[in-house]
Amino acid sequence: MTGMWSAAQESAGVEHEDLGVIWVKYIHPTPWLRRLEKALRGQAILHRGQELPCEACPSLVVLCADENTISSEASCLLSSNPDVPIVIFGPSADPSLARAALRAGTQGFVHAEMSPEQIIRALAVAEKGEFVIPREVVQGMLAKEFRTDTWDLTHRQLEILQLVAGGLSNIQIVARLYLSESTVKHHLTAAYKVMGVKNRKQAAVLFRRNRPGQISTCAANGGSSSLAGGTPPEPAGRGVSEDVPSAGAQSPNVPNRRPNIREGGSMWR
Repeated sequence: MTGMWSAAQESAGVEHEDLGVIWVKYIHPTPWLRRLEKALRGQAILHRGQELPCEACPSLVVLCADENTISSEASCLLSSNPDVPIVIFGPSADPSLARAALRAGTQGFVHAEMSPEQIIRALAVAEKGEFVIPREVVQGMLAKEFRTDTWDLTHRQLEILQLVAGGLSNIQIVARLYLSESTVKHHLTAAYKVMGVKNRKQAAVLFRRNRPGQISTCAANGGSSSLAGGTPPEPAGRGVSEDVPSAGAQSPNVPNRRPNIREGGSMWR
């Protein structure tokens, strides 16, 4: 339902709304929006819906969107109302959603699990043009940024990154892993996106910084894969190491089978 709703109309003794007019914009109404309305009761005049309130210019927009729609929704709002701060409201303390909120150019992120007092303080700070993110969300963002085990990479992508960080070229990786060059490039492109980097050099630097043990292992083994935990060997006949001199012959230090690797796989005050 779209329309103006003044918490003061329901709360006796409240003389004015400190936060002014807040536009709560959403695509689909969700149950956790009630937590926001409850927190702002007596503190603001709320306009709920998809259309800009015509009665008064909002002092703040609280946008309810997911990671797939934040960028487009925020872009439209910033284009039409560049002077009005935007804060993303989510159902829980989600670092990924908070990161998407900042990348979209908003003032920050609040969520339904915060106390009413925390929500009010955060929105008041955002109205002044400052960034707002709950402390626990910041901690989650930093943990994901600096711990590569939280990157949502496949085993193959990690293996290829390991070789890239060890200094191998795509051609050398092709020979090492028995993949086509296009497949290697595809895995690297997907890995760059997950890691938040733009190119091979950035990926290698970030991987070396966060997984030095694996890089040294990779170099010691001449670029062979040795991800933590190991992988079971493939049945014989699926490929012979490039270091084996001839069919049927086997170097005493090099197995004639390669690993069976499965593909796919406060900031506010």
